[in-house]
Amino acid sequence: MGAASAYDTDDERIYSHSLPGRKINALRSHPRACLQVDEMTDDLHWRSVIAFGNFEEIDDHLERAHILRKLLKRFPLLTPVESRLVQDAAPPEIVVFRIRIDRISGVAEE
Repeated sequence: MGAASAYDTDDERIYSHSLPGRKINALRSHPRACLQVDEMTDDLHWRSVIAFGNFEEIDDHLERAHILRKLLKRFPLLTPVESRLVQDAAPPEIVVFRIRIDRISGVAEE
C-alpha cells in the first residue's frame, strides 16, 4: 500500500480503501501484500513493524459502509472527494479491502 494510507486494524486484519488503479490491479492479480508502519521520535528513537497477509476485496455493501465510516472517523482529513463518496453510502468506485494478517515483523531503536 502507498505511503500515508488510511487504515484500521483488529487482531487479525488490516482494513483500508483505495480508488481503482495500478495498486488495486496488482493486488487483484497477486493478493500477497504487506503494510509497513513507522514511528519516529528522532534518529535514535524509532519503531517499525510490517504486517504480511493476503488481500481480500470486500463486496458486501453494509460491511463496506461500516469500514469506510470507521476509516473516516479515525482519519477525518481524507480528501474532500473521498469524504463526499463516503457520505454517498460507499459507492462501488471505492475499493474497500482487508489484508488478513498471517505474520508480523518489527524492529526498534530506543
